[in-house]
Amino acid sequence: MVASMGKNKEENTMKKPNRKNTVITVCSILLFIILMIAIYFALWTNNIKTSEYSTKELMEELEDDGYIPDIPENLLVGDEVTYIPESSTYNWAAQYCSGSSSNDILLDNESENFNITKWRVLNINKETGIIDLISNKSTIGKLPLDGTQGYNNAVKLLNDACNALYGNNKKQIKARSIKLEDIIAKIPQESLQMIYNNSKGQKGEEKITFLTQPTTEYKRAVYPIIYENEKFSVINGYEKQDGLDISEQNELYPRVEGKLEGNASRANSIKPYQTFFSFTVKNDSKKDPSDITNIISAKNRNDSYWIATRSIHMYNEDCLYVIYEMTNTGVGMGHFCTINNLITFSSSSLRPIVSVRANLLVKDNEIGWIVK
Repeated sequence: MVASMGKNKEENTMKKPNRKNTVITVCSILLFIILMIAIYFALWTNNIKTSEYSTKELMEELEDDGYIPDIPENLLVGDEVTYIPESSTYNWAAQYCSGSSSNDILLDNESENFNITKWRVLNINKETGIIDLISNKSTIGKLPLDGTQGYNNAVKLLNDACNALYGNNKKQIKARSIKLEDIIAKIPQESLQMIYNNSKGQKGEEKITFLTQPTTEYKRAVYPIIYENEKFSVINGYEKQDGLDISEQNELYPRVEGKLEGNASRANSIKPYQTFFSFTVKNDSKKDPSDITNIISAKNRNDSYWIATRSIHMYNEDCLYVIYEMTNTGVGMGHFCTINNLITFSSSSLRPIVSVRANLLVKDNEIGWIVK
């Protein structure tokens, strides 16, 4: 009897469910189901073409698929757009902008000097779905370019500063400085033809460089180090055919101890092409603010700004290495250094251009066009 009771007790014990194991099993099944749903949802949404971009990877995928966003209806060149860049800074380093100064300048896009929130539509490209916006005006803050280093690094410094302050990597908004080609593209055709006609012996009719054949050879001439890498530079009788264009620069040139004016060299001879030219671009208060000439012009002397383009100007017995500037009278010589080692110091403002995907622009009933 006792043995029988013991056996029944053992059987009852074996049949009793294990609650802990049951809970674990149920949780595992639920987690598996949730995971499968999440994977399915991710795969499904990944194939949907959407105008919302939250990650760089998705944008790259859409670009690889040939996706081109539509241009918003009624968007016109000259329209005002509100775009507020994320908080950012940039260090305008003395070793790149000056041959002697040791004072860096920290640029902050939240400060009054470099804060920009109002922009104008500069270009609309239906083939790529990209819209270029130019700042409504130049920055209050001025940036120095000094001597040979100012010429060596101006193009990349200006572009890097604009991209750091006004670009947005998350939204793939790229920013850069305005360059000569941007301005030329907006000049009336009759004015552009006049510039071409006045440029004798240019190399390549489609080139913006307006090259004039070398006629003067300068002996024992000093030149900024970047000139060695510029297209059509002529040093010691050798002409470089495949160098940097006038608005192109891929690297910064630091000061080098023992070199002339930070980073310059002296050649037995140089025989440069004349690439500098100036022309009038004036603001007309009688025209609409959305007029493209008014947008790119400098409204007054304080509104002058750097143009991220180099040029060379043969002036009497001297040769000047020039960085362009837009002033209230038009495009001209902003900063220069010379073959005779004449060093100048100049300062002017930034004029950024940002390139955004068309789908990022929406129209608010109260504010107007905004970059979301």
